Amino acid sequence: MRKHRHLPLVAVFCLFLSGFPTTHAQQQQADVKNGAAADIIFLVDSSWTIGEEHFQLVREFLYDVVKSLAVGENDFHFALVQFNGNPHTEFLLNTYRTKQEVLSHISNMSYIGGTNQTGKGLEYIMQSHLTKAAGSRAGDGVPQVIVVLTDGHSKDGLALPSAELKSADVNVFAIGVEDADEGALKEIASEPLNMHMFNLENFTSLHDIVGNLVSCVHSSVSPERAGDTETLKDITAQDSADIIFLIDGSNNTGSVNFAVILDFLVNLLEKLPIGTQQIRVGVVQFSDEPRTMFSLDTYSTKAQVLGAVKALGFAGGELANIGLALDFVVENHFTRAGGSRVEEGVPQVLVLISAGPSSDEIRYGVVALKQASVFSFGLGAQAASRAELQHIATDDNLVFTVPEFRSFGDLQEKLLPYIVGVAQRHIVLKPPTIVTQVIEVNKRDIVFLVDGSSALGLANFNAIRDFIAKVIQRLEIGQDLIQVAVAQYADTVRPEFYFNTHPTKREVITAVRKMKPLDGSALYTGSALDFVRNNLFTSSAGYRAAEGIPKLLVLITGGKSLDEISQPAQELKRSSIMAFAIGNKGADQAELEEIAFDSSLVFIPAEFRAAPLQGMLPGLLAPLRTLSGTPEESKRDILFLFDGSANLVGQFPVVRDFLYKIIDELNVKPEGTRIAVAQYSDDVKVESRFDEHQSKPEILNLVKRMKI
Repeated sequence: MRKHRHLPLVAVFCLFLSGFPTTHAQQQQADVKNGAAADIIFLVDSSWTIGEEHFQLVREFLYDVVKSLAVGENDFHFALVQFNGNPHTEFLLNTYRTKQEVLSHISNMSYIGGTNQTGKGLEYIMQSHLTKAAGSRAGDGVPQVIVVLTDGHSKDGLALPSAELKSADVNVFAIGVEDADEGALKEIASEPLNMHMFNLENFTSLHDIVGNLVSCVHSSVSPERAGDTETLKDITAQDSADIIFLIDGSNNTGSVNFAVILDFLVNLLEKLPIGTQQIRVGVVQFSDEPRTMFSLDTYSTKAQVLGAVKALGFAGGELANIGLALDFVVENHFTRAGGSRVEEGVPQVLVLISAGPSSDEIRYGVVALKQASVFSFGLGAQAASRAELQHIATDDNLVFTVPEFRSFGDLQEKLLPYIVGVAQRHIVLKPPTIVTQVIEVNKRDIVFLVDGSSALGLANFNAIRDFIAKVIQRLEIGQDLIQVAVAQYADTVRPEFYFNTHPTKREVITAVRKMKPLDGSALYTGSALDFVRNNLFTSSAGYRAAEGIPKLLVLITGGKSLDEISQPAQELKRSSIMAFAIGNKGADQAELEEIAFDSSLVFIPAEFRAAPLQGMLPGLLAPLRTLSGTPEESKRDILFLFDGSANLVGQFPVVRDFLYKIIDELNVKPEGTRIAVAQYSDDVKVESRFDEHQSKPEILNLVKRMKI
């Protein structure tokens, strides 16, 4: 027996969400007052398996549900579709404006008969009902609800239309009766299933779930939830999308398999409407570093795009730095300068094709994709990591893998419907969730001191410059948050800008990206460290000395210093400046370790190139955001007990001076180090207790005056 299989949990869940029952009049009044509203479309199975007798029970069920819900300008609008081989609209969302008109139509509608094609019915609703012309108020932020009722197995596919509806954030309730396919119901219904799915043994049980269904509909469209509903765009709009294909060009793929990928792309692109006003295409190949093959606005016709794809050459490379490549496409391709139409509301799409796991950290690249609202697909073969692709893709359903590249062509049939769905706005990307919370900001002032010598070289300097920009991009920059200053050095020091020069993150990053090498002939790191301490960590340069803000220094150098660094490094520590040291193979590691506040803050990338520097980001950012440069002081109580007997006559001034010097080196204060002093001979004489002289001047003055 499966009667009301899901009902007990559904009933409890929905009642907790919707509150205790009220009378219908009270409920209707509450709906208006609370702003509850929805567009509700009933999709009813009218295939031959139902029959006229059972269809009458369906009419009564629909009648009772509508009667329990409100109809009006600010409440619930209804539409009704019967589905079989040819879906039939009974009425649209904007056909009726009163409850009585809707109820009258339901009472008099005819039973049609036909085959069960639920997938076709769902597609029909998307094309003919979820549009502004059909009365949908999705553009006004009104939740969209579909209630599907069926008694059998669908003769067509459900995966694509169900995925499209879920991607568009449509609330779908699935009601199965008698021989309904439970697996199909689960595929159709929205989450959570215990709220959106009903599986009944017979048609007479429909009457029993009216109250539960109404409660769950109310809960799903309550004002608290309605704000989460993504606005559906009119799916009759011009087919358009900006698609970047990000292809693994590392040795994981190899030249033979790379040719297979190109054949796959050619076959896929031949089936898409490519043009400047339709679908634009760009291609990026990645290995150690990403390389633009062509941008979204490079070619304007399908023939040109296909010709360019066929002519692509295999790059090769030991590494497959996917994280770096994701950052690259967001910064260089999904932008207006890169040919993107993102400002016009055109969907942004990334298709990643991978042959193995990433060689670098992908986390920040994935965040960048989500922040840019890019619709991401993950295609993999051979050793590609499915878990990694799922992390990158917008949804797990948008990840497609095959064991070997020879089967890669099979993925075209799976990918193509989704690409078309995005371009036709059948699939709408839900914007990233932005969580707003009150946090305590770790204020800090950070100086980047960069090797600008001619020996470093322009390519290395540019890589360092881009790396600094990426670090700053991930910091909370602002006058009341983190402040940044940058200086270059070689035989001299040139400040690029001070803490108080640029108040916003955008201005800081722009200034960094405009930096040109100093091109000095020598490298005097010691002098540069002194310059930073004396000229940048000052109030006139914008350092917030009065607030005691932590001082951090990030040194990036490519060579050994020609001057002495030991004393300047010690002065940094004495000034509570926390130094990070980054150097390539040309730098002196021992020198870097002496400069750094701690050996854990020394970073030595293989070379100053994008990929190795990118790999350092997580390890650098964590301490950069949290450490302060001032070790936490422990509380201590120190008792000095000295010999005050006749044995010390003549030597007491030496002992007293010794005590004075020791205490003078301590940080004496009530919440830190407290001092007590006593002398002994035949008995003990207490000079000062812990709670008597709690400041350094007081205790030192006491010591100076002590006598045996």
